[in-house]
Formats: sequence, C-alpha cells, structure tokens
Amino acid sequence: MPNPKVSVVITAHNLESFIEEAIQSVLNQTYRDFEIIVVNNGSTDKTKEIIEKFYELYQDIKLINQENRGEGGGRNTGIRFSRGEFIAIMDGDDIWHKEKLELQVKALEENPNAGLVSCFAAVIDNNSRLTGWRVGKNLNGNVFKNVSEVNGIPCGSAPLIRKYCFDKVGLFKEYLLVSDWDFFIRLSEYFPIITLPRILVGYRRHSTNISKNYDELECVSSAILDNLFKDKNRFTRSFSSKCYSGSKYIIAVLCTIDGEYDLAIKNLKKSFFLSPLSSFFQPDKVIFALLLLSFKVFPLATSWLINILHDMTGIKTNKEFKIVYG
Repeated sequence: MPNPKVSVVITAHNLESFIEEAIQSVLNQTYRDFEIIVVNNGSTDKTKEIIEKFYELYQDIKLINQENRGEGGGRNTGIRFSRGEFIAIMDGDDIWHKEKLELQVKALEENPNAGLVSCFAAVIDNNSRLTGWRVGKNLNGNVFKNVSEVNGIPCGSAPLIRKYCFDKVGLFKEYLLVSDWDFFIRLSEYFPIITLPRILVGYRRHSTNISKNYDELECVSSAILDNLFKDKNRFTRSFSSKCYSGSKYIIAVLCTIDGEYDLAIKNLKKSFFLSPLSSFFQPDKVIFALLLLSFKVFPLATSWLINILHDMTGIKTNKEFKIVYG
C-alpha cells in the first residue's frame, strides 16, 4: 500500500468536548490522500473513548495512547509514526476549513523550496462560534527575523510542513510548555515560508488553553529567546531587543482576545519599554496600544471599540465557523 501524501497528527489531552469536531473537520477535507494519527496524551476524561469510535470506523485513522508528554511530546510521537511527505499538525480543540489541505498541498507542490505553508486563523469559542478576531501574518520568503520577532504563524494547527524539515531542524522540544514558536524559528532559519492569506483554521480559545497560563507563557517565550541569543556575537542588540519586545506584544494580543485587558496593558508596556524606538514605528502596535488605553480610560466604550476593530478585520462574530468558512 503506497504511503499517503499527508500525515495529519492530532494531539489531545482531556478534550472530550472538542476532539470529535476536530477529527470530523479532517475527515471532511476535499483533499483525500492522507492518514490520520491521533495521539491520546494521557487523557482522563472521555477523549480516548471518542477517538476509539473513529478508529473503529475508519481504517486510515491510527490511535496511539501514551502518558501525557505535553504538547511537544504528543506531536513528536505522531511525527515518528507518520508516513507522509507532508505533516499537518492539529491540536485536538481546533477545526479546519474543508479546503485547507487541498490548498496547502498545492502551495507546497508549486513552491518546492518552501519548508512550510501557513494561513490565517479565526478565533472561535467553546461552541465553535466566531469571536471576531483573526490571527496570523502574511509571511513569505526568508522570514527568519519576522518569525523571531512576532512569530506570525497563528497556531500549531495552521501549517503544513515538509517532513524532511524535521530531519534538518529537529522535532518539537518537549520540555517547553508551548513548543510552536521555537520550532517555527528553527525552521524559518533554513527554509522559506509561504502563507495563504485565507482563514483556513478555527483556533479555539477556551478556559484550559495552555497559552492562557500567561506567566508560564512569558517564561517560555523568554527561554526560547535566551537560547536563540546565547551567542551574543551572532545578532545585534537591537534585533534581540525587538524580539523580546515582540514576545510581550504577542502575549498582550492574546490577553486582549481573552478579555484580560489589564494584563494586556501590562505586557504591552513591557513591549514598548524593551524596544521603544522600533515600537513607535510599528503602526499596528501603536494602534493596538491606543485601543487598549481607550479600554482603560473609557471602559463603557470597550465593546463599541472592539466592534470597530472587528469591522476593520472583516471577521464576522457570533456565527459558526463551519457556516462561514466551511
């Protein structure tokens, strides 16, 4: 039996409320040459039983049960068992547009030097309804510095990655609570990246998101950058300051999406302090700062200002992801 073109690696830890919809969104793909490897990362709820129902119905689904080895450990297990030329990582609480794989496979085939193709993501809630936020940047080419400064790849469920890139830069680091950004930095240093400027992922923000542990996220981000800049002669001090500043900016954006405005302002202040000159020359950061300050000064106008921001991005609110984006 020939190997599939794509290996979809889905990881799940205690995601009984979301895992069925995640797997179904993969099965609904218009592109069909794929296998699904679901790694149950030590779940203690009904996640395992839900996955087993799919495993019994579909021969292209593999189920791997293991002790909880964190986000990176689950992904690495799936990658080691994969047979595809391309690897699509998916977190078990996210969902995909039905054309995601078709469009991304085509993009990598048309750009043989690219190591990864990304896309935009719409933030969704527990009920898979759009919250009005879009995340991700339109990165194309050799974008190592961009990825190091502000990442730009919206979440782990967004990219399709050539498998041989893992041979070059290594797997996800299992000791990191959030391993996406570190991997994207390492990959972008050696391979060009392309982005499809379309929303192809529903990125779910809920109470148990790993990245809602903001203090830990800040520590992990700093550790990633400390490792990147351990050779002090490799990069300029200005560039390293911009990267540390960017990491705080990312956390401020996440806090804003989650409605944690005081924490967002706290992290945005850190971002401007770490690299004041470059910050004031970034229009998106300045506009974001003005909006946050408006939330603080005019709290009664917060919802109105957020609606203006959502209108600017063109993202609908309070509609199901699958209705708007397939």
